[in-house]
Amino acid sequence: RHFYCQMGRFFSSKDVIKELEGPIYDADHYRWLLLKDGLEIIAFSSCRDAGNGVWWFNQTWVDPEHRRKGIYRNLFKLKEAFCVEQGAAILKGTALTHSKILFDQSGWTVTSIRGPRWTWYEKKLEGL
Repeated sequence: RHFYCQMGRFFSSKDVIKELEGPIYDADHYRWLLLKDGLEIIAFSSCRDAGNGVWWFNQTWVDPEHRRKGIYRNLFKLKEAFCVEQGAAILKGTALTHSKILFDQSGWTVTSIRGPRWTWYEKKLEGL
């Protein structure tokens, strides 16, 4: 209940949903990283356990006033480390144009390109 009190404004924000090009979801198998400045959430990122060692990277959003400070990059790295700690063998995710560079720099492989803005990625962790 406390989580939804904090995140509700993002789940229902037309601006955030438009920027992420889709709605934000939550379920029991989702894990969230929330970055706060005092009591205010200034960034969030989620991933989910898809089962059988597969973890999906979901949305990441940083408040416009806090962008260009490495927050997105740090959340990406933390999320990847968390998934590894949870026993992930394969990571999957989708990237919009502005986040593709981070997937590319982090050793992910393009598995599909859908339209001009969406790229699907995968990273196999077995044997690392």
